[in-house]
Amino acid sequence: MDIFRILALLETSADELKDAARAAGTRSGAHSVEPGGWNAVQCIEHVGLVEERFLGMLRTAQNADGTDSPVAPRNEENEARIHAMAASRNVKVPAPEPTHPLDRFQTVNDALAYFETARAANIRYLTEHAGKLCIPVMQHPRFGSVNGLELMCIAAGHASRHAAQIREMDAA
Repeated sequence: MDIFRILALLETSADELKDAARAAGTRSGAHSVEPGGWNAVQCIEHVGLVEERFLGMLRTAQNADGTDSPVAPRNEENEARIHAMAASRNVKVPAPEPTHPLDRFQTVNDALAYFETARAANIRYLTEHAGKLCIPVMQHPRFGSVNGLELMCIAAGHASRHAAQIREMDAA
């Protein structure tokens, strides 16, 4: 996937999340699909928390030793696979505790503003550092070792995944 394709995935998934949340409207804060699950406002807050966490990982990896680490070759097939896996709701994936919603927002619009700010920061970082994002960033429990570009593919899929969850809630 070239950088423009990853940017398009990030933009499309943000639109999916916003559209799903706005379609759910005032009902979106009231219920979740399953007991103990998150409502739409909580889902959006969670996605924003993950976006912030990912940006921190990108910055940490790039500045770990004061210089850029060696850049590994791109694996566009892996980027596409990772995006598809992250977007799929076929496998339940428990969120790490630091990304659980903190119930800071009362409305969909407030949660979306938070998400949009976090996503914009990731897009800005991606465009400014695109040539250096093949540096390994983290060992992901589901995807294994991922670099910055793959992490942005996860971010795009993750937002799409939660957009689907919100649409499921709205249909219930």
